Amino acid sequence: MEMKNFYYLNFRERLEVKFLEKFNNQTESWILNKVPIHHFTNTHLFEYFKEIQFVPFNHVNFFTGHAYESTVIHSDLSYGNKDTVYALNYIWGADETLTSMSWYKVKPDSTFKVGNTTANTPYYYYLDEDVIEIEKKQDLYHQLVLVRIDTPHRVVNNCNSNRYCLSFRGGPTLSWEGIVKYFEPYFL
Repeated sequence: MEMKNFYYLNFRERLEVKFLEKFNNQTESWILNKVPIHHFTNTHLFEYFKEIQFVPFNHVNFFTGHAYESTVIHSDLSYGNKDTVYALNYIWGADETLTSMSWYKVKPDSTFKVGNTTANTPYYYYLDEDVIEIEKKQDLYHQLVLVRIDTPHRVVNNCNSNRYCLSFRGGPTLSWEGIVKYFEPYFL
């Protein structure tokens, strides 16, 4: 199997995310909100997590991408923290044909810069001229998707409405190759 940067998981139920409406009035795009896990009442999701032996952290990262906004090219690998090679993302909102996620390879002799998210967690970011796109996927809506986050990536919203993402992080903690093998029985 050729290694990709994303895989659809076999959880296809729509999540109820009503409580997140309080974040709709944020003026900055791509703000990281850490939402306590106990706000989620979807028992099917937690049954699924139990089935696949995924143990979520005690908060969920929630991102809002405003209309016609893109993230910087970045890696969520914070100062060598190997716990953040993947996320289980659930995305909805903007027209999925007008949004995408891309992954990049860093050019030789290029360097990264260090930034801090709105939640004051460090991340690496790259300039466009320092990377080469290696994979691009139209957005992955209304289903759970295993995505690689330790390699440079960017999200683009070319739609006139917001794009929302719940990003579940947790365990097990393995390399990307290990986590792909671990979750492979649950791929669509």
